[in-house]
Amino acid sequence: MSADRVERLLLALEAWAVARDDVHAAVVVGSQARSDLPADRFADVDVLLVVDALGPFLDDTRWLHAFGTPVLTFLEPTAVGGQTERRVLYDDGQDVDFAVVPLSDAEIPAAAGRVLARGFRVLVDKASLEERLRVAAEAAGAEAPPTPAEFEQVVHDFWYHLILAAKKLARGEIFHAKQICDCYCKALLVQLVEWRQREAGVPTWHGSRLFERWCGEDVLEDLTVTFARYDGDDVERALRATGALFERVASAYAARHDFPPSPHEAARAQLDAVRGRS
Repeated sequence: MSADRVERLLLALEAWAVARDDVHAAVVVGSQARSDLPADRFADVDVLLVVDALGPFLDDTRWLHAFGTPVLTFLEPTAVGGQTERRVLYDDGQDVDFAVVPLSDAEIPAAAGRVLARGFRVLVDKASLEERLRVAAEAAGAEAPPTPAEFEQVVHDFWYHLILAAKKLARGEIFHAKQICDCYCKALLVQLVEWRQREAGVPTWHGSRLFERWCGEDVLEDLTVTFARYDGDDVERALRATGALFERVASAYAARHDFPPSPHEAARAQLDAVRGRS
């Protein structure tokens, strides 16, 4: 949407928050508040609301009409911080994510601090939270690299589910096998790539946000063959391609850190056995 539409929405939000006694702060985060990779015409508006109680904002939707005519709205966990947000799409195409936090629990976890470090804009602050937000943003350092146990957890989780997908495929459960390959296992691959890129000093983003910008050309090239069509043979091909990419990245990372050997070879043998290729 246009910058004018966003600014009108933020002005309306500011006036609304000032007028409501049960709203203590309204803070804009995300692309509408940062200088690196700022908002484009497809960007949503991410808002942190600090309130007395969650019910009036999560269980009721009437307040959304203060900013336009909602077409769609639903609840979802926030990407970081472990809170709940109400997402809304307005009839002019503007979408807004309202992360709602009670004043009694307005703690700032480290992951949220890293989001704040990219930029935030305080619209209303009746609770004098701005200084805490700035401190959290300034204190947000790089995430720690994985311990050997954390690395092993991801490797074992990945191979277990890749083999499980092969079993589902052998039963004729193409959809479920495809979902495990293209969703669950890919999320673990993203975590692994994020560890690698952070170590190399590459700025990463939470989850798979902007993955193409930071994953590395080698990963991006191999990734193109790791997704499957809804077809049993193609899902099998994608399983093997996903496993090969994961093993390559994991083996290189483990070697650099002298981590204990990972069970890649044994896992591949299990995968072959399930598909009758032992």
